Order: sequence, then structure tokens, then C-alpha cells
Amino acid sequence: MLVREEQDRHLHLLSVISPEWVRPGEAISVKRAPTNFGEVNFELHFAEGTATLQLDTKFRQAPQDLIVHLPWFMNVTSVTSDGKKVRVSGNAVTLPANTREVQIAWQKRSDAPALSYDNAVKDYKAEYRRRYEEWVQTGKN
Repeated sequence: MLVREEQDRHLHLLSVISPEWVRPGEAISVKRAPTNFGEVNFELHFAEGTATLQLDTKFRQAPQDLIVHLPWFMNVTSVTSDGKKVRVSGNAVTLPANTREVQIAWQKRSDAPALSYDNAVKDYKAEYRRRYEEWVQTGKN
């Protein structure tokens, strides 16, 4: 999930992203996402060991908190918001609603699985084949 509201007070960004999306030279972008607070636009650009989140919001009424979630599969070493160091709490940072740029220093965890839609379909098909072949041989599920 890339954009979601909570209790008409909080705006969450990047709650769920795939490990397969986080590659140097790639980006995630959201354009003209309507929220209870107003329009949200952002781009998250990936480089080796870093990510840059550029925000362009058009809030009618600013949220109390802007919460940016950090991927569970990354080891985050530092986060800055508009040039100021930000404290990481769990896997998220809480930022002022008027934030424009967030810099994240991180490294992918060595035990991070290769999760993607394609891999999930491949795994599902392999498991289905295994169960089918077992059923053919034994007649049992």
C-alpha cells in the first residue's frame, strides 16, 4: 500500500513495497492520489545504499502526522527530512506535513527473500504441481 489515511489525522506512505522494486536506478511514483487531506504526489528514487523521497502535496487540511514506512527488508542507518536528521521509530519515521524531501541511507538485509508477484505465482504453481503429483500417486490430498 503506497498511500493511506488513518483516523483522519495521519497520512501513511509506503506501508508496503516489494523487495523487487528496490533497485538502484529504479523509482516508485504516485501521482495525484486523492486523500481526505488533499492531493499527494511523490517519487521515491533508489540508488546504491540510499533512497530519496520527493514529496509534492496539495493539502486542503494538513494531516497531524505524515508517517513514512521503511521497508522491513532494509537496514536503515539514517534518515533526514529537508536536511534535518530524523529519529527512526521501529520501521517508520514521523514527519511534519510540509516535508518536501527525505533522504534514507540503508542496505538490503542479506536474508531478505526475493518477493514478487512473479515469484509468488511460480511458487504457487510448483506447490500445486507437487500436490497434484502426490494425489496421482497416492490418491490422497
